[in-house]
Amino acid sequence: SLTFRGWVIDTGLAKVPEYDPVLGIEALNLSDISRSSAEQRAGRVGRDAPGNCIRLYGKDDFQQRPRFEEPEIAKSDLASLVLAMKHLGLGRDFPFLTPPSSENWLAAEDRLRSFWALTNEGVLTEHGEQMARMSLDPGLAHFVLCGVKWRCAEDAVTIAALLSMPRLFYRDMYDEGELERVQKEFRNAESDLLTLLAIWHAYEAASGSVQWCAEHYLNEPLMRTARDLRAQIVEFLA
Repeated sequence: SLTFRGWVIDTGLAKVPEYDPVLGIEALNLSDISRSSAEQRAGRVGRDAPGNCIRLYGKDDFQQRPRFEEPEIAKSDLASLVLAMKHLGLGRDFPFLTPPSSENWLAAEDRLRSFWALTNEGVLTEHGEQMARMSLDPGLAHFVLCGVKWRCAEDAVTIAALLSMPRLFYRDMYDEGELERVQKEFRNAESDLLTLLAIWHAYEAASGSVQWCAEHYLNEPLMRTARDLRAQIVEFLA
């Protein structure tokens, strides 16, 4: 939607993150908003002064939409939740306000089995216990523990910490050509993971300088958060 000078233009659409349990990926899908979201958008015009809201969809369309948005638990990857509940000795009989679907729950268990976190019977393994105690997505926790096994833990921890950040580079505030030039300094044609390591090593060589991050269009607060997370994981593995 667009809001300007007492007017709101509501398309009735929003990009919503949804997890596909079959493909095992999360994607931003363009979806119809609920009636409550539409009313919230219309309410923006009355904050400072009277205004108008123009909806680019019909009244019948509005009336047929659900009252509220679908709960997050119904459209999210449940692997982290299932892992935490297994670690706490809780099961599917937990009294959720909105119970997750059987499809999503079983998909989460299958994903955890692929990470060696669960037995075929759904019992938490020792590997899974270690994963549950790490402040990481289950896939990244598994990645780190495999790094320990294959004696490349330092690099695995660094990569996992950086992948836990939403994005490292500022994209909206700078010229794309200039950003591309800066990113080439770090890019490794063999692997995006090696590119992340190059970014980290350069960041460390600059002692985490705020100025260096600004010069290389890196999000300094997120780099600092990644550094703190990396230190937590190293401490856990010690």
